[in-house]
Amino acid sequence: MFAIQLDKSTDVAGLSILLVFVRYIFETSIEEDLLLCTPLDTNTTGGEIFKVIDSYMNKHQVDWVKCIDICSDGAAAMVGKIKGTITRIKNVAPKCHSSHCVLHRHALVSKKMPLELKQVLNEAENELQLTTNIKKIVIEHLENLEKSLFQYFLATNNDVDWIQNPFVNQKKPAMLSMLEYEQLIEIKSMSYLKQKFESGSLNEFWIELKDEYPSLVEKAIFTLLPFDNTILTDTKRPRGRPRQRWVDRVKEDLKLLNVRNAEESANDREEWKQYVVAAMGLKGL
Repeated sequence: MFAIQLDKSTDVAGLSILLVFVRYIFETSIEEDLLLCTPLDTNTTGGEIFKVIDSYMNKHQVDWVKCIDICSDGAAAMVGKIKGTITRIKNVAPKCHSSHCVLHRHALVSKKMPLELKQVLNEAENELQLTTNIKKIVIEHLENLEKSLFQYFLATNNDVDWIQNPFVNQKKPAMLSMLEYEQLIEIKSMSYLKQKFESGSLNEFWIELKDEYPSLVEKAIFTLLPFDNTILTDTKRPRGRPRQRWVDRVKEDLKLLNVRNAEESANDREEWKQYVVAAMGLKGL
């Protein structure tokens, strides 16, 4: 199983770049890697984006059926109900779900601020003197903010609490069959598993149980594997392979191509495009 994150970017030369990151199980951990970085030569429509990704998947024999989730920024080209990239992917990946980047949802919730309130906040120095009119605007803004929160952030799904902590007493989750619920109770009764749960990571705990409880672990992975945002940040990783940012890989490719003045070269659209194609050739893409 794997989950992907899609995003478009534009380099300094104005060239549209498609970035696809992937999350997958590697041994006993969930890893994140750059799957695809390629220029979009024609346009950035949902159909063109899907065509590029699908071509890569077919070339490298990656089965779409194993894709369980797609995270995007919610742009029209991505989420269009008929021609969007995600809609096209779901047509070939029947088990696939989609999610809207949590950071973009935060931005959408907070972007609608009344001009009068923004001016007051910008001009405030040591002490904010609120007039009756400003107080009314603040109250209206907070009420609208509450409505936006309910619009972009659905109620918490308590049905997955068992994944976060399988050792807490709880009723049978609706998503589990009776057999799976009995397996969960069995896990809860094992003291050595509780010790492993408390001393290791959540991902490792569930992945190590996949051979013994395959159906139960599969449902846990469906929740743990997807991306929750479209921005990958560096974090400390005590186990597994060290994470490599996509920009680090670009620098490595430029070094192999003996490109010394990358920033100057990037200003020349045609020259930079040649470097992108050459870098793809280094990796056999």
